[in-house]
Order: sequence, then structure tokens, then C-alpha cells
Amino acid sequence: MLNVGSISSHKKQFINEASILRLRPYVIDEIGEDESFYLYQQCQKLLYHAFSRNMSNEVALVYTVKEHEEGNYILGTQTNTDLESDTKTQQILNKKDDNICILLHNHPTDLSFSIEDFAEFLLYGKLKVMVAITNSGEQYFMTKTSDYDRKKAVKKLIEISKICDHNNDGKLTRSESVQAAKQFEKVAYAVGIRIE
Repeated sequence: MLNVGSISSHKKQFINEASILRLRPYVIDEIGEDESFYLYQQCQKLLYHAFSRNMSNEVALVYTVKEHEEGNYILGTQTNTDLESDTKTQQILNKKDDNICILLHNHPTDLSFSIEDFAEFLLYGKLKVMVAITNSGEQYFMTKTSDYDRKKAVKKLIEISKICDHNNDGKLTRSESVQAAKQFEKVAYAVGIRIE
């Protein structure tokens, strides 16, 4: 797994009512209009949860598309959440069925997807959609399309991470992590990942 320094070079933003009101529904073709609206409602709830229960730090939630089975809200720090810390979330992500899952989480900074987000998205085969919401209410969507090729995606992520590891020590600094995420985002379409 990626090892990234935990000190963010970007200033934490605090959630307020305007942040939540800024969220807008967005239709993701792979899950359809009704499911996309449900996702929008979940984004609102998650951002409010981060505001009211976690001092505007990261919060993550995983749920299934068909039954809307949810894991627990996972409270994190300013820089990350740990999906493995919630047993119910792990059961949903590792269940042997055909349900696809969505992961949504907020980012206390103004950044979109991190290199850690990309790694987690590739790690779990059941994840079809990932949403990152900044604390100011910007939304970013990542979707595995029908052209998704996990082997190519993992190979490209490792390749980019190695290139960005300027000290060649297997650890990315926060600035190297941001650089790697931007580079992977530019080539994600080639491995079947759409980012909007």
C-alpha cells in the first residue's frame, strides 16, 4: 500500500451551511438517474455528519447500490479515513455477491482525489463509484467504466508513484502525493476510469 506523509500542505476548510447547499445532483450514467439522486442525498448527509460530528475532518461511507446497505460512518482525521476500521464496511466490500458499492468521503482541503483515493478505488473490486466532496461543497466523481482494466490501472498507479518518489525510499511526501494524483488523473481514462 502507498505510504504518504500525513502533513497536508493545504489549509483545512471548515464546513458551513453554504457548503452543504452548494452540493448539486449529478447523473452518473453507470448507476442511472434515481441512484444518482440517492447519492446526492447521501453526500448531503455525509457533509453534515462531518460538520456536526467530526470537526469538519474526513468522514467516509460505503453503501451498496441495489439494497442501499450501508456501512457505518467512518470518522477520520484531517488527512484520511481508514475503511478497514469498520467491520460492517469491510463485510460489504468483501461480500461475495454482485452488488456494486459506492464510496463517498469529504476532503477538508480544496483538493480532488488523492493518490490514496486512487489506490483504494483499485483495491476494492466492488467499488464502482467514488465521490470526494471538498468542505466548500465541490464534488468530484470517479467511475469504473465498461473499459476498466484493473491490471493496467494498478500497473500505471505503481509506475507513477515510483516516478514521483524523488527520494526512492518507497514513501511519498505530501507534495509528491499531490503530484502523483494529478499525473494518474491525466491517464485514468486510458485504464477505464472516468473522473468528473
